[in-house]
Amino acid sequence: MNLRTAPPLLFRVAKKMNRRNIRGGYRLMSLAEKAGMLDGVMWNQIDNRIRIAFPLQHEGRSWDSSDLIAYEPELLGLAAQRLAGWSDITLIDCGAHLGVVSALLCARCPKITRVIALEPNDRLLEVLRLNIAALPVRGEVVAAAVSNFSGAGRLENPPDNMLDQARFLIPGEGPIPVVTIDSLGVRGGAVAIKIDVEGGEPEVIEGAAETIRSAESCMVTFEAHPQVFRRTRRDPAECLRRLESIRKFEYTVAENGQKLSPTLDRMFDGISGETERLWNVVGCSQQRAGNG
Repeated sequence: MNLRTAPPLLFRVAKKMNRRNIRGGYRLMSLAEKAGMLDGVMWNQIDNRIRIAFPLQHEGRSWDSSDLIAYEPELLGLAAQRLAGWSDITLIDCGAHLGVVSALLCARCPKITRVIALEPNDRLLEVLRLNIAALPVRGEVVAAAVSNFSGAGRLENPPDNMLDQARFLIPGEGPIPVVTIDSLGVRGGAVAIKIDVEGGEPEVIEGAAETIRSAESCMVTFEAHPQVFRRTRRDPAECLRRLESIRKFEYTVAENGQKLSPTLDRMFDGISGETERLWNVVGCSQQRAGNG
């Protein structure tokens, strides 16, 4: 891995031009990429505790520290708000990708003391391990997909999206190990679970029942993605029903603050009349185990 501490000059110039809406910035970045100047990974300082390694060019993104700090502000802001006042939090990051959410949430929540990052895509694991090892907390990477069974499977892309972040699990024979959250052995205490698995969220929740039930306080976040809904024909409201079968939660849409009823039948028909936007849902339960 070509690990840099500073970006090349053309990268910095192109980023400055793009932020100032000066024409030619994207062209300059493209030329830098074609010249091989964007090969490698760069450390990006987030605060005095957290830094994130991110490829200089990754799936059409040429990001620096400012871009990373601004990633998913509504989700991370609401999650940090919900975790405020909790202590000794274990973060379980399902579909961790490169570990950006784990790192940014640790930056906002100093009471996170352990991170378990699960990611099945071997093309991402080297950078993910780098980022989790750099966190100022106990961290581990599990190179596996997450579902409601332990076994194996394979990753596939939808036909209209070949990005790494769009890959989803096909259970059955394949080279990818599959585990459940319950198999991680996290019981009791404060637990935060982030789920981003491109349609398999209900199964991940089902495989986390004991972890969720036994937690003193528990937060679960998941995506409601219209493109995933069109592919799977499964409304993300199913996640609410799965969670409610385990314990009571309060559900909030991160992007607009709307509260969701656990009895909601269809999420895309019930959020402000909008059906084509990605939403992040944060479920929070601060009841002690056994009271829900």
